[in-house]
Amino acid sequence: MRNPRGINTKRSFSERYLISADEVIPESARRKLNQRAGFMLHRKRTTWREASARALLFGASCGEVAAAKELADRVEGKAPERIELNDACTNGRDATYPPAG
Repeated sequence: MRNPRGINTKRSFSERYLISADEVIPESARRKLNQRAGFMLHRKRTTWREASARALLFGASCGEVAAAKELADRVEGKAPERIELNDACTNGRDATYPPAG
């Protein structure tokens, strides 16, 4: 049986992303990114990781809801999901999780 636990031990994409993230953005790409932003968002020798962080911050500050949500999730962690059980499961008791209060 191949891979019985279903765990992917090959992380080729993740490993490549980690390597690429610390590469310096080529000058031509940096200029295009700055032109698209409308100002000098990325300085010389900026890495892809820094550019991604700045783009997320810039998008959130410009009112992009998806960027703001991603930023909040990364900084504060995802909000716990609220689950409400119906009366059949709780015998009539209030069973909101996590408990209020």
